[in-house]
Amino acid sequence: MQDQHRWGISTLGCPELSLPEAAALAERFGFRLLELRALSGNCKLASNLKLPENAGEFRRLAGEGRITLLGSGFGLSDPEADFCELEELSEIADAAGIAHIRIFGGMPFEHPVDDAAVAAARRNLKRYRALGRRCRLALETHDGYSSAAKCTELFRRLGEPLPVVWDVHHTVNIGGEPFRESFGLLKENVIEVHLKDSRVESGRRLACLPAEGDFPAADFLAFLAEHSPATPVIFEYEKLWEPHLPPLETALEAFRKNWMRPA
Repeated sequence: MQDQHRWGISTLGCPELSLPEAAALAERFGFRLLELRALSGNCKLASNLKLPENAGEFRRLAGEGRITLLGSGFGLSDPEADFCELEELSEIADAAGIAHIRIFGGMPFEHPVDDAAVAAARRNLKRYRALGRRCRLALETHDGYSSAAKCTELFRRLGEPLPVVWDVHHTVNIGGEPFRESFGLLKENVIEVHLKDSRVESGRRLACLPAEGDFPAADFLAFLAEHSPATPVIFEYEKLWEPHLPPLETALEAFRKNWMRPA
């Protein structure tokens, strides 16, 4: 099994908590890293990181290298993407020495990687780079780019790769790719992995506790330990979007019991 110092959680699982509370919860269950998306009750991350309840802990955790990235809602291939959040988050990231901001695709999965999608991505990248920030944009395998094949097609047409946040749940269940196939296409660019579970009920795919769904976690984690053991693994329990899910504490206990066991 991987070095447990590489395990982390997304704050999507505990959006009501302050950063010190989220960090303490993660540590209690043996998760060292944090991916920041929601804090103090909402997704206004830039504003929330400046709150007195979060600011000091943010500096401490960033200084210890325990924050993997800041999560934005920016859509790379969205021709009307709003830069306000991205500009503010990138300024915060640079000041704290955080290397990446996560972005989405900005289009439905059914949309092809066509001239319009590539042109919008190119314009958005150019505008972001004009800010002169050190932190890089990392594309999640999400929405329009929920498959490694579509990500690599975008990179080919752009003439350059981007860092990738590999949500393996999406590449398997939306992109329809075996994880070994996705890894073969993305392995040079993956900066972290998102891990979660789900199952199909009444024709719908629903999030669930670790090991209560159909994601082949044991096979995947063994594969990752062999082929990319230093890659951070973030448990992305999306309770902010799916409030019916059990509390994050219950999910972390299930994760630790079922997915963090030594090989």
